[in-house]
Amino acid sequence: MRKNLSLFIAVAMLFCTALSPEAQAKPGANGAAGKGKYASKNIQLDLRDWGRLNAYLREDAIVIDDPLRDYTICCKAPDWVVSIYSKKRKIVSRVPLEKYDGGLAGRLTKMTGGGFQKGQEWQVIGKGKVLDYLCTVRGIKPDAKNPRDRSCWRHYAARELPVKPQILDFYYKSYGIPPMDGFCLKFVTGSDMPSTLIEAHSIKDLKSNSNPFAIPAGLKKASLEEVMFVQQDF
Repeated sequence: MRKNLSLFIAVAMLFCTALSPEAQAKPGANGAAGKGKYASKNIQLDLRDWGRLNAYLREDAIVIDDPLRDYTICCKAPDWVVSIYSKKRKIVSRVPLEKYDGGLAGRLTKMTGGGFQKGQEWQVIGKGKVLDYLCTVRGIKPDAKNPRDRSCWRHYAARELPVKPQILDFYYKSYGIPPMDGFCLKFVTGSDMPSTLIEAHSIKDLKSNSNPFAIPAGLKKASLEEVMFVQQDF
């Protein structure tokens, strides 16, 4: 009798917990996207001195299409190989993420972005919104000897767009964006005057029948320089 009563109480408590408001809260309602799960996104990005990029994002994959330069970059689980391809020219280059250097855009942003290094110390300075997405805003911790140095730097990490560490590593190598705790929707540099390096201008959910993360078949193998570079001696 006591065993049956104990079992009844345990089941009743479990049922009540399942019906509680906390248990029924929608993913992302508290600023997180429910264990990192969210609908795949189409994000339009503007990159300083480069132009408009068309990005597709989910927790374990990213695709960035550069229509002006006729190539697309894909990095996704489980192998985390960076595939750079051109649909028009029907060529592809594949590089392991650990050996990927970001190509032309990566080199350009590392030269013009202010010399970011992963070892720099960042601190949370507040929160802000980019296109209605709540972001954790960080700035570089001031240098006591030179407080104005990089005083305008800001990193906006979207709380509702968590991604795998490999995606953050790819984003850093490609565009010099520091890896934080969410996909960066806006990154600002500068010491005296702020200058936006990259910023999202549009974010939409992907249609259920769309799969931009699939790499086209029938592509011919080529070098990264052949796919990405306008000038190989850049």
